[in-house]
Amino acid sequence: MVEVSVKKPCGWLAERKPLLGLLLILIGLNYFLWSIAETNENASEILLVKARAAAALDAAHHQTLTSSTATSNNSADQGESVEDHEKALKHLRTVFGDISRVLESSQRKNRLDVQQVMPLGVESYDCVHNPARHFERTGAWRPECSPMASPSFHRYPENAWPKKAYLLSLGTPSSLDAFQKCKARFKPHRIPLSLFPAVNGIERFGHLYRAEKNKATGKIRHVYHNPRTGREIPEGGRDYLTPGEEGYRASMRKLFSELLKDENMTNVLVLDDDVLFSCNFFEDLENLLKEPRCGAHVSSDSERGGVLLLGSSIWADGTYPQRGPYLSGWKIVDEDLRRSKANMARIVMNGPTCFNAPSKVFGSFAVIFHRDVLQPMINWIDSTSRPFDHVFEALADSGYIVRAAYPSIAVQDLTHESSVDPSRHNQRNMQQRAKLHRWPLERMCKANGEPLKIKR
Repeated sequence: MVEVSVKKPCGWLAERKPLLGLLLILIGLNYFLWSIAETNENASEILLVKARAAAALDAAHHQTLTSSTATSNNSADQGESVEDHEKALKHLRTVFGDISRVLESSQRKNRLDVQQVMPLGVESYDCVHNPARHFERTGAWRPECSPMASPSFHRYPENAWPKKAYLLSLGTPSSLDAFQKCKARFKPHRIPLSLFPAVNGIERFGHLYRAEKNKATGKIRHVYHNPRTGREIPEGGRDYLTPGEEGYRASMRKLFSELLKDENMTNVLVLDDDVLFSCNFFEDLENLLKEPRCGAHVSSDSERGGVLLLGSSIWADGTYPQRGPYLSGWKIVDEDLRRSKANMARIVMNGPTCFNAPSKVFGSFAVIFHRDVLQPMINWIDSTSRPFDHVFEALADSGYIVRAAYPSIAVQDLTHESSVDPSRHNQRNMQQRAKLHRWPLERMCKANGEPLKIKR
């Protein structure tokens, strides 16, 4: 009796070794893939894991059939065992597919189309394309990868020169006047400037807002109906967008959609109607784009694509090197500049350079966009409810190169109301803002090229 009770489990175990092997693979895949989902944000590594796991499954399947058919003619029980193995294998493939779908969906948290781009740091374990943003996310600095400039870039750096330029405008007299002056200034420098009709946020999206009175304080506040989520958000709440911000997002989406229809378009310069340029703007721009770090990723022959902000708005110093929600700011940018200058061979020693943009680096008043980032930005606009400037952080997190000129060679003119975003009317203290954002106002000129005169 004792022998029988012992041999039966052992015999069952011996007959079903392949089945147990598959179950062990299932447990291992569950643990390993879920740990990857929680700790690893690199899509290419997940794809590699999936490929290896699929190969392991195929090998297990082959071994199961081999071991099962070797004795399948001797016992009906063994036939049932083969059937059990097949059922287990089918279940395993189903679970594996579910895990894979979860992992793939986790990579689309910013809803950007990154199929052709490797996310942050995947290109090499020794370097990353945005060390500042990498430090924000991991707490560690890694060397910046060498510019992915094609051989033709060094012979023809003018490939980074914008092939087209657009100025957003609602058609106000001041905006049209600025366009005519900019167009005349751009013409000798082979940058065809066109006027692009912006979307009027108040007219297009005014129906999404209503005013309500606070019974306790008697104050009036606006409530915004978010069309993407269906939520009603009070003014000042997260994901609250002003009509001007909604209009600006819609303007950018409209422009990007039009640009993608032109198969010959490789990069584009997009300007707001309240932009100011440095007095030597075109010389500064040429010197900036000659630097492979600053120009290669927006060049027509770029292998990666990205954006280059010609001016930026940074609102705080940040807490660097202490990590936290307020880490980003001038302190981490200064560290990025120090590291990049120490490791790069400057082509134009006294010319402008650029820094890697961490989070909370804003400024869309003068930006060069490579074609490859246009569709991802459209996807982002369609699926988020953040002001447009937040797209730069999302692009950086998805592996695109996002850098900003330093010092800025273009800034915002805060002395008049923008027709694109009228909410800027309360930002008139130009000197204070220039100090905060490190804008070199002494080097800035009006649209017609005249030096800028700011009342102190």
